[in-house]
Amino acid sequence: MLFSCNPDEPQPQEVNWKFEFSLNGVTHKAQGVGVSPNKNAAYSNGLTQVYLGIKDQSDQSYISGNNGDMVIQFLNPSVGLQSLDKCNTFGSWWTDLEQNGINVFSGYSLSSGGPQVTNSNGGLGPALPINITSLGTSGNGSWLGGTVFKGSYSGILYFPALNQTSWPIQYNIPVSVNLNFEAVR
Repeated sequence: MLFSCNPDEPQPQEVNWKFEFSLNGVTHKAQGVGVSPNKNAAYSNGLTQVYLGIKDQSDQSYISGNNGDMVIQFLNPSVGLQSLDKCNTFGSWWTDLEQNGINVFSGYSLSSGGPQVTNSNGGLGPALPINITSLGTSGNGSWLGGTVFKGSYSGILYFPALNQTSWPIQYNIPVSVNLNFEAVR
C-alpha cells in the first residue's frame, strides 16, 4: 500500500471568533483564534446556545470592557430575525446594570413610559430579537474546522428602576444595546 502527503490538500483551520456587546456605552469586546473555555471566547454549543465572555484582560484577544459574560439561548434558530420567545439572554454584563439601579428582569419597552414588550422578559435576562446572518457549520467537536455562527442586535430599550415597588411598572430608563458576534461552532 502506498500513502502520500499532499500539501495542497486543505487542512482544518482554527476559526476566528469575535464579539462586541455594548450596554449604555460600556463595550465588552474580544476577538481571537481558537477557543479555550478558560479564556476570552465566543463559541456555540451547537445551535441552542452562544457564549460570549471575557475572563482574562491580559490575553491578546482582549480589546475592551469588563470581565464577565453573556449567554444567548436559541430555540430552533434560523437565518433571519428571531422572535422573542426563541431568543433569551442572560449573564453578568446584564446584571452589572443593577449597580445603576436598572431592573433587567422585568422585560422592557421600546418607548419611554410605554408598555412592556410581550415576551421580553426572558426570565434570567431580556429576550432580544437577534438577527442571525449565518448558522455556521460545526467543526470537529473542539471548535475546529467549522464556520462561525453570526448574529446581531441594536436598539434602545427602556427598563424599570430596580427599586420600583408600585404597579404598573414604569419602563422609563433607556439602555442602548449593541450586539455583534461571530461564534465558533
